[in-house]
Amino acid sequence: IVRNKYWHFITKKAFIIDAATNKKIAKVKEKFFSPNVLITDCEDDIYCESAGLFKGFNIFKNGTLIGKWGRGAQGVSDVFREDTYRIDVENPEDALLISAIVLAIDNINDNRRNKK
Repeated sequence: IVRNKYWHFITKKAFIIDAATNKKIAKVKEKFFSPNVLITDCEDDIYCESAGLFKGFNIFKNGTLIGKWGRGAQGVSDVFREDTYRIDVENPEDALLISAIVLAIDNINDNRRNKK
């Protein structure tokens, strides 16, 4: 489950929660004045690094690349679809975690755009 934090003071945040146990797995928040995001409060050392302007992020777990995500534009018509993403996963075991991280980042971006 991905939940947005209701009250935002300076930076936007979202939580990744295990649906079975209702425990927080990780907190995803935007970095102040940076295109990167911080992932905290998780068992493993997970972090995202910008792959470049408009190219998306590389996602690392304990220093190893586990996935990449970016805009899913395949052609000229897809460029105008704002919420189209492409996710590449190195290990299928990490697919659910990577999907949750991408959803959390998308929620943060939507909140920033809507200024909620």
